[in-house]
Amino acid sequence: MLVHGRNLNRRISTTVTCQVICAASAAQNPAGFQASLAFVIDPAFAGLSPEEVAALLRDPGR
Repeated sequence: MLVHGRNLNRRISTTVTCQVICAASAAQNPAGFQASLAFVIDPAFAGLSPEEVAALLRDPGR
């Protein structure tokens, strides 16, 4: 899993770590905020930028 963010660009290699990060980032915070997130955890997307993944998800025939 490649995680992109403002201050984060790291390769997360273990399934458990990936699941923990996804669950924590999607969880509602104490103030009631919950982000709307989509996770793509598939080796077929390795090496692609977030923009390239988004484009492929919008147009799977590309």
